[in-house]
Amino acid sequence: MTQWWSYKHIRGSVMYKRFFCRSDIAEARCSPFVKEVFGPFNAINKEMAELYVRQHKEEWFDGK
Repeated sequence: MTQWWSYKHIRGSVMYKRFFCRSDIAEARCSPFVKEVFGPFNAINKEMAELYVRQHKEEWFDGK
């Protein structure tokens, strides 16, 4: 199974990314264009990553 992570852009769109290393997430958290970050989490493919995030969106607590 592949690991994924997701972020919410300040304009509201949600992006899904393959997880390779924690520095990707750390960079996103520092970006002025990223509102929230979620992950990493396991998913078979991008579609399953989207479904996982939709089901767990209440866990998004980054607060940025």
